[in-house]
Amino acid sequence: MSQSLYISAAEARSGKALVALGVMDILARRVGRIAIFRPVVSDIPARDPIAELLIKQYDLDITYEEACPFTYSDVATHFESGNVEKIVADIVDVYTQLKQKYEFVLTIGTDFLGPAVNAELELNATLATNLGAPVLLVVSAVDKSLEQIVTSQGHALHAFGEFGCSFVATIVNRVHPELASSARDHFSLSSSAVPTYVLRDIPLLSALTVAEVARGLRGTLISGDGPNLSREVERYVAGSGHVPMVLGLLNAGTLLIAAGDRSDLAVAAAAVASAPDMDSPAGLVLTCGVVPDDLTIRLLQSAQLPVISVEPDT
Repeated sequence: MSQSLYISAAEARSGKALVALGVMDILARRVGRIAIFRPVVSDIPARDPIAELLIKQYDLDITYEEACPFTYSDVATHFESGNVEKIVADIVDVYTQLKQKYEFVLTIGTDFLGPAVNAELELNATLATNLGAPVLLVVSAVDKSLEQIVTSQGHALHAFGEFGCSFVATIVNRVHPELASSARDHFSLSSSAVPTYVLRDIPLLSALTVAEVARGLRGTLISGDGPNLSREVERYVAGSGHVPMVLGLLNAGTLLIAAGDRSDLAVAAAAVASAPDMDSPAGLVLTCGVVPDDLTIRLLQSAQLPVISVEPDT
């Protein structure tokens, strides 16, 4: 059994984090000391959420600094100076130290935040080869037909294969539910030596929580501090119509976005959230920096509906 694995996406929006979480769950039951290695992470946010989640969730005996030694800025500096070998060598040095300390090193590739997908694909292939780690390739199927999925997988396998990478498997992730059966049939008949597994898309797994939306908008919470902030936002509705029309759109998981002076919509959202026989929306975003009057805020607080005030318009 190999003592390492390199999980790499083939492009952005692949659901690589979810795959890494699943792999880590399997490893945690079979291996003693495990290291997470994210050789290159984004400069923003300040700390990589995948590494932080895995370290905390599985109580790993590794510091964040050990797991995430370099950023995109570090790599860009070496690329611009034509000294790619130096950053690769530095990454290999850190990896070698981890292999000496841990029974298994789970490496998770880049997030494809750069402007050139092919360059980032080659970077991951270069790192996997130099680390000597077999690759678990994650291919995104978001907004793709079956033909496009097959083409994406073939391109990624070819790109990694050119660098001499060995493969554990390919996971075609986030496949539209109506395509999942056809995709499984296609890959089960494929003559490829690399096994391929198909995972259908479950939108809730990639949904932001109300708290994450609030942070992203730099909003101010004016009501609903508590567990409801952890609710996933499944759809967004811009409240520009009259109350009767908007009421019909306030399903479970809906985040209503309305101008701060639309107290009528705020009261309507509070009424829906308070009704025992109706699904509660996820929350309410009030725009233009306008905060409702005290009475309306009291109604929203009694409904325990998260309400976020933001400066930008709807």
